[in-house]
Amino acid sequence: MVGAAGRSVFAQPMSRPNAANRQRFAQAFQTSVSQILLKHMESTPTWRIEPSRGWVSLKLGELWEYRELLYFLTWRDIKVRYKQTAIGAAWALIQPFFTMLIFTFIGSLGKIPSD
Repeated sequence: MVGAAGRSVFAQPMSRPNAANRQRFAQAFQTSVSQILLKHMESTPTWRIEPSRGWVSLKLGELWEYRELLYFLTWRDIKVRYKQTAIGAAWALIQPFFTMLIFTFIGSLGKIPSD
């Protein structure tokens, strides 16, 4: 595409910014950003978040009130975790049982006292 002066509009050489131009741009950018931040900070309220102290934050009453939700979320987690296994959610009970049997067998072979 050719401009009015007969030169190509797309092939104009770009001048490299010198140090003075870079410095002026940086100052203008810093000034505008700082002004925006100051205006934003003046218009928004300040929130202070502090940790709760002791067991009061556990809120057992709310836990009991939403026990059904807790039940469904727990059951969903168990179903998703053991969905791909052959025996399903029963694996959650069978695995610790077999671990107990193996440790009992190994403990009886070594004649290790359980006291």
